[in-house]
Amino acid sequence: PEWLARGLAGMTDTSAKRLSGSVGIFREDGGTWAAWKYESHTAFRQKLAAKNGRSVTANLFVHRDLFETYGTFDDQLLSGGDFEWNGRLQDQGVSLAYREEVRVMHPARASMGEIARKYRRVVGGHAMVARRNKTSGIFLFRTMMPPVGLVKQLRRDGLSVRDLVFCGV
Repeated sequence: PEWLARGLAGMTDTSAKRLSGSVGIFREDGGTWAAWKYESHTAFRQKLAAKNGRSVTANLFVHRDLFETYGTFDDQLLSGGDFEWNGRLQDQGVSLAYREEVRVMHPARASMGEIARKYRRVVGGHAMVARRNKTSGIFLFRTMMPPVGLVKQLRRDGLSVRDLVFCGV
């Protein structure tokens, strides 16, 4: 309920032009336990993304003039226009702050099938950006490699070995 007030306060108490907040995952009625469990550990890793100057728009505040200066999201992408847009701003040195207390809740996907469809869409969007930036070879290499960094991060986050194996499967 205090999300908007906290976000506006966060924009006021920082010199950053963008503010990212945390995204909690909840299970809706009818959603599977497996999908909720997976997304509760892997979806919307805002704190980690913010360290790299990125954010998804599930929880992002920005000054309007950024759209006037840098344009809008790339609507030609299958997915990830928000992430790509934030990358452009990061490349231009536009600051991003992160506040844990600026929190929203997002429903988990209802099934593992929905997660697979989302993953294909997101990877497709990243592939389009890689092709445009002529980094397709690097993108393909990273996509084919096991997600070692994610596994290490999840372990540091305190994910149990059992849950880690579940997310890996």
